[in-house]
Amino acid sequence: MNLHEHEIWVAMSDSIVLQGRLVVPEGARAVVVFGQATAEGRYDEHSRGLAEVLCGSGLATLMVDLLTEDEDSDRELRLDVDLLARRMVATSRWLPQLQLTRGLGVGYLGTGSAAAAALVAAGREPHRIGAVVTRAARLDLLDEEQLASVWAPTLLLAPRHDAGSLQIHREAIRHMATEKHLELITLGDSPLDHGGGVEYQGRLAREWFVRHLAVVEQPWNSFAAG
Repeated sequence: MNLHEHEIWVAMSDSIVLQGRLVVPEGARAVVVFGQATAEGRYDEHSRGLAEVLCGSGLATLMVDLLTEDEDSDRELRLDVDLLARRMVATSRWLPQLQLTRGLGVGYLGTGSAAAAALVAAGREPHRIGAVVTRAARLDLLDEEQLASVWAPTLLLAPRHDAGSLQIHREAIRHMATEKHLELITLGDSPLDHGGGVEYQGRLAREWFVRHLAVVEQPWNSFAAG
């Protein structure tokens, strides 16, 4: 399969520039934005492994670092869901400017606080975001209104051995009116059981996105990054 790989820069409206890595397979059917609450998430081996699984099924991936190098050491910014969500929205609105991704359906994928931000961002873009996958989401950072605003079908991958997180996930999905599914996983890269390994988690995400994302009938208009 032919892949187009590019390092990209996305300008925000506040003069911040985010870095990312875009991979587009030939004949891509949709694009998945990986939100990373760090300045170097695009180099993360786990994220790259997930992206490879998605690309193998004809899904383009954009791993975007939602923080700059100067911001990366600030723990409060890593947990600033509103900031991260605004930057995810701006990134997905930027995609139609590229010939490679113009006209493609868009989904979000995130881990931790970036997963929470992906849900908020999807709630703000109900007609543009076709599906969301979260991994070990920090759902404790969200309120009921934010959860209820999500219309995109959502797959939540929750750590099976974290009782506190699992309880929060089960409580949170009660407030989500969209199609949703909770799947238990083992965090890390161990393939020793049914819920472990990048390949397994990637397959779950791939099946969800392939099911729910499609090529957009008309390319989006250009939007100002917000």
